[in-house]
Amino acid sequence: MVVVRKVGKYELGRTIGEGTFAKVKFAQNTETGESVAMKIVDRNTILKRKMVDQIKREISIMKLVRHPCVVRLYEVLASRTKIYIILEYITGGELFDKIVSYLTSQLKSLQVMTLEEDVVYHFVLCCRFVMDVLVKLKLGSTFTSLLMELITVIVKGFTTEI
Repeated sequence: MVVVRKVGKYELGRTIGEGTFAKVKFAQNTETGESVAMKIVDRNTILKRKMVDQIKREISIMKLVRHPCVVRLYEVLASRTKIYIILEYITGGELFDKIVSYLTSQLKSLQVMTLEEDVVYHFVLCCRFVMDVLVKLKLGSTFTSLLMELITVIVKGFTTEI
């Protein structure tokens, strides 16, 4: 017998992402058939790590933002132990992987050039892109640290290969 797990009007499917503070599952709205992503946050974890304000800020910002380049927040549900954030389901993989791929491809194309103004210019554009993402989305310090480490690794690799 197959057990179907439901949260509100959503049937849960496979896990599509997992982080330090939350798990993201594929879900389907049983009323409309629409596919969504359900971010499941454990209340105890955010309380222990003093992240209540960060979660509230994330939810309030996502409620306000309506832009084709930003994942849409549909609704927020809660139980005694979990917070369920219902988001637009986006295909194509992880944003972090896309950023890494973009930066890597930009830097590989620059490696055939000499270290002149245009190389520095393009590298600065890549860094600005990453910083714009961080500032506009008001991401947490953990994610910011990871991206800054990534940039450092790329810079070290870039400078040793040229």
